[in-house]
Amino acid sequence: MIRGVALFFAVLLAVVPAGVASAQLEAPQGLAFADIPAEIKTLVEQLYRAPQPAGQVEAATKLAAMGEGAAPAVTYLVGILNEKIDPAVRQAVITTLGKIGKPVVEPITACLKSDRQELRINAIEILETIADAQAGPALTNTALHDASQPVRDRALEALVRLAKSNPAVGETLMTTVQDEKAAPEIRSRAMKAMGRLAGTGMPPDALIAMVENAEADIRLRCAAAAALGQTRTPAAIAPLVKALGDKIASMRVWAAVALNGNSSSEAITALTKALQDEDERVRVRAADALAAVLDPKVVDPLVKAVNDTNAEVRTWAVIGLGNYDDKKAIDTLSLAIGDSDVKVRLAAADSLGRTGSPLATPYLISRLNDFGEEVEVRAAAARALGALRDSRAVPALLGLIGDANPKLRQWVVSALGRIGDARAVEPLIGALADGDPTVRGWAAMALSRFSDLRIVDPLVKAVKDPEAQVRLWAVLALRIAASNTQLQAVIPQIKAALDAAASDPDPAVQQKAKQVLGTK
Repeated sequence: MIRGVALFFAVLLAVVPAGVASAQLEAPQGLAFADIPAEIKTLVEQLYRAPQPAGQVEAATKLAAMGEGAAPAVTYLVGILNEKIDPAVRQAVITTLGKIGKPVVEPITACLKSDRQELRINAIEILETIADAQAGPALTNTALHDASQPVRDRALEALVRLAKSNPAVGETLMTTVQDEKAAPEIRSRAMKAMGRLAGTGMPPDALIAMVENAEADIRLRCAAAAALGQTRTPAAIAPLVKALGDKIASMRVWAAVALNGNSSSEAITALTKALQDEDERVRVRAADALAAVLDPKVVDPLVKAVNDTNAEVRTWAVIGLGNYDDKKAIDTLSLAIGDSDVKVRLAAADSLGRTGSPLATPYLISRLNDFGEEVEVRAAAARALGALRDSRAVPALLGLIGDANPKLRQWVVSALGRIGDARAVEPLIGALADGDPTVRGWAAMALSRFSDLRIVDPLVKAVKDPEAQVRLWAVLALRIAASNTQLQAVIPQIKAALDAAASDPDPAVQQKAKQVLGTK
């Protein structure tokens, strides 16, 4: 009896179309009697009543192909966005409304007032696609006043795109910035928006005026400085440089932030002076700003900043010095790698690697071999040695390929692969048996850099590793090996391994193997 009931329900489930409850919707009242073209009415009915999402998407796609001719369907298309629908259907409806164009602007603008965040974001996406000037004020209002930050941010993105073809969209923002009766929070948002729009032709005058207005709310002046920095206009430099000497520390902080990466001589001079500021927050941001400048003139001030009492200032100074193959910079970094703060030491190790100078190698080897050092710093030293590709580091790296810490072993095998010294081949093959799967995977990738027949058999074996991630790395390593002209004699062996990987139980490994083979 029980088996009979089970069989009945199995048959019932087989004949009832899957997804009916989630895909099929109740058509709007009055649709049957609506005075709209029969073809459009049929497609709207399909959009609501199709038993599967695919049928709904098909209906929306056909409506989209009509362009503005599908305007009679707008009310129903907007209505379905209020329903709980399949994501693919939702995207198809959004696309359709965008292609219908101008007739959609007014009804979809009304959706910006919806209680549902998803619908408001959908409405913004549609208005952005249509790019009609009529949408500018509504998008501006949303960017300034919506309760949800994701919605405000999305509206601002749309405004930036809209402003490229219609600069008038910034007029409301400028009015808001200058409106002393508006709430400071709203005016700050308007300034942020103006900063984003500045590259589209928005004049920075209102922002400059706010920065220079010593009587204005400091929150607004700081917001104006941040926005002015986003404009990247030469006109912004003088007021921001002046603001670096403001009596209010927070203003100096935001002026430094706004000048980040500015390579003008005026900015460099002002930021260098700011490195002596009594407020450490200003010094931090000034060091950060100079670290982003690619100009040898910043080397001396950054060298001095490495002696700052604040570790964050020292960290940014060290990061900036990594941009220069300069003896003074390297000498300073060689001292900073022994700093009392671990973050400074980490930054110094990475920066020594970024200098690209062989002068950095001995300092990094010394830190790598310091068994009393934090493992993160030793790993950074290994990483930096890999970046330098200096074979003098090979003996020290080989001595640590069996270190107890897997994180250090990972970067050791990576560095050995980047250096490419033949002495590392056999030890790296041994690392394919490491107890840590990440080490095994990185060892496979490291071996792929060698033009040595010894790497092929171990990599083929690694394609059968118990860990899927290791097998994936091994597939990638074999792809690199197959492109090596010096390994062409073993292409059949590599292809056989990849053919086997194309049937791997893990989908990611399987897909990558097929891509490498060119079968997908």
